[in-house]
Amino acid sequence: MDEVRYLRIALLYVAVLYTLYDLNWMYVQIVCCWFLGVKLLLYIICRRVPNPMCRALANDHRNDVISNTAAVACGIIGQIS
Repeated sequence: MDEVRYLRIALLYVAVLYTLYDLNWMYVQIVCCWFLGVKLLLYIICRRVPNPMCRALANDHRNDVISNTAAVACGIIGQIS
């Protein structure tokens, strides 16, 4: 579960940088998509391990990918409109 904590810290750091330095919204979306890619890779790796604990972790990664994809999509739609 350390990767989830690091992901949340990194996203918080990006939000602070966005607020302090008035970053372009596109850069924030790129970083969020990068984190989605990492979580997807972790899902694929955990899914291949034949262990019930790893399968549960893979399901957790899958749920993170789904919810974060919806969040990024809503952010993009909000920025467009």
